[in-house]
Amino acid sequence: YAVSGYNGYYDGTAHTIALNIATEGVSVTYATSEDGAYSATLPSFTEPGTYTVWFKLEKEDCETVTGSATVTITELGEIEYTVSGYSGYYDGEAHTIDLVATEGMVVNYAPSEDGAYRATLPRVTEPGMYTVWYKMEKENCETVTDSATVTNPELGEMEYTVSRYSV
Repeated sequence: YAVSGYNGYYDGTAHTIALNIATEGVSVTYATSEDGAYSATLPSFTEPGTYTVWFKLEKEDCETVTGSATVTITELGEIEYTVSGYSGYYDGEAHTIDLVATEGMVVNYAPSEDGAYRATLPRVTEPGMYTVWYKMEKENCETVTDSATVTNPELGEMEYTVSRYSV
């Protein structure tokens, strides 16, 4: 027989061991502890952690073989970053958000959460309030999707009257 465990990052799917048996007529049972209750159901695991799967190989007129393999699911790392929007009066210049992230990060931007994300950081040149969505991805880290705002209001006009003042 050949057995292999699993070692990987959390991905939300179930993982287990792989057991290949070359001999015909062998019955296999599994447990999550060596002296636990064995059954024909192969245990699988989804959440981060380290798990041991025990197995028994039994065949008539043969010695029972007991073994184990490990399933290790590592929690995804967190992406560290800072982001700030822009707020200032319209001045005809291009403005955008400021995003600083850890090395190795892939950052893409979009005008809406479910819009088409692109690597080019959008720049606002017209007055108004604009939301810039960003998606940050890094291997073995949880993807971050969020937004920041560029606020660029036009200066208003003020009406006034000049009166003559004398002393």
